[in-house]
Amino acid sequence: MLLRNLSINEGLCNGTRMQVLELSNNLLRCRMLTGDKVGDIVFINRITLYCEDIYPFTFKRRLFPIKLAFAMTINKSQGQTFDKIGVDLRKNVFNHGQVYVAFSRVKSWESSIIYLGNQRPNLLIKNYVYTELLK
Repeated sequence: MLLRNLSINEGLCNGTRMQVLELSNNLLRCRMLTGDKVGDIVFINRITLYCEDIYPFTFKRRLFPIKLAFAMTINKSQGQTFDKIGVDLRKNVFNHGQVYVAFSRVKSWESSIIYLGNQRPNLLIKNYVYTELLK
């Protein structure tokens, strides 16, 4: 999964899922799995990242802006459509509407799996709304 917006015109946006086809020291060859450019082959270079706020010195590193992803958060999945999903609801969701976003990512109910764990015998999900913030 891509972690930065590299080129919106080429479909290289934050959250884009890709398959790594070839790996070298400074370059990745990947196949796009999501977006308008599905199936296209793209090349990803290492980029330089700086950290100046946390330490009293500038920390610089060069790495690929990708992360191996077997799962993603509900927020990261927003705007995408999946053939199959699994939603882990062992903990209550925090943001209002996140349950709707999670379940609206899949094409049909038969393609979704919901994991509630052993903690929920009554199968209820708490939807938090903080009215103090809405005033």
